[in-house]
Amino acid sequence: MPNTTFREINQLVPNYVYGDAISNQAAEIQRYLVNSGYISNIYTCYPDKKRENHIAINKNNLPHGKPLLYHYSMGSPANKYALEHQGAKCFFYHNITPPSFIAPFDHELASRLQKGLDELGSFAAHFPVSAGDSAYNAEELRKNGFIEPEVLPIIINKPEKKIDDELFEQLHDGRINILFVGRIAPHKKQEDLIHFFSHYLNFESNARLIVVGKPESGNPYFLSLKKIIDQLKLNEKIFFTGAVSTEQLNSLYLSASLFVSMSEHEGFCAPLIEAMWRDIPVLAYKAAAVPETLGKAGVIFNDKSNLNELAALAHLIINDKELHNKIIDAQKRRRNDFLPEVVLKKLDDIIQKL
Repeated sequence: MPNTTFREINQLVPNYVYGDAISNQAAEIQRYLVNSGYISNIYTCYPDKKRENHIAINKNNLPHGKPLLYHYSMGSPANKYALEHQGAKCFFYHNITPPSFIAPFDHELASRLQKGLDELGSFAAHFPVSAGDSAYNAEELRKNGFIEPEVLPIIINKPEKKIDDELFEQLHDGRINILFVGRIAPHKKQEDLIHFFSHYLNFESNARLIVVGKPESGNPYFLSLKKIIDQLKLNEKIFFTGAVSTEQLNSLYLSASLFVSMSEHEGFCAPLIEAMWRDIPVLAYKAAAVPETLGKAGVIFNDKSNLNELAALAHLIINDKELHNKIIDAQKRRRNDFLPEVVLKKLDDIIQKL
């Protein structure tokens, strides 16, 4: 049960953004702390107007002497506030994308990511309590000098049932929908997803690929993806949705026959579990924390060299009812491991260590 020696626990998040997994985790933790009787605020350097219950941080308003939970993701002005904070504190690590993925497309972002990696070890002496949202991330903390980091997975709630009726109807037009949800970013390997889909069309010509994620305006990586689509003449088959509402996202998930991830770096990958909650079979590349998140659920592959064979497997998963049901049954068991009532028991243990 929660610690009773103090009555206020605050969080610090560099960016508190609508639709972001780290921000969602902070919101879940805040809700739990408040319901447990704590005073609990979320402080952030970059607030989002769509988010509620947060405070824009400045040099004077982060309460010293009160326990602090710091969510770390890359180089940020929040680092200074976290290091200077006086009082019990816990370091939550959500992983940093290796800059080598990003550098060919965005040197400035790659530099910020590298700064975040370079500074990671400097926090170890200041945060005797720490946790990663996967064992993969906890091991990275250990390698950077953190002592006995815990694992606190991302909370994935049962989804809301609200849908966008118009979009839902549009997507139920007899076509097979293959889905991926995630940032438009080089480590997500959407180019591999496009090439995979071009092979899948050999098995099911009446299919479309839907990629959910917001590309940055003029992003060179996104432009490179559009070029590949043009070269393959797949403009009528592949759709980038951009940012979507909760209702639209739910409609997209519920209209999908298969969730496919080609990503080569994930610290957790929440959409894998989100797909499980909509009973969509998951086919994912074995990289970073993906095998850990999937557990014994979904279908994992470790070779991208034969995309035609992979497309054949995808076609089988969609069309073989017995195989499909077996996958869904395993996913139904796995998704329960990320419910609030499971994950927040581990948060209690972390609070006790504070």
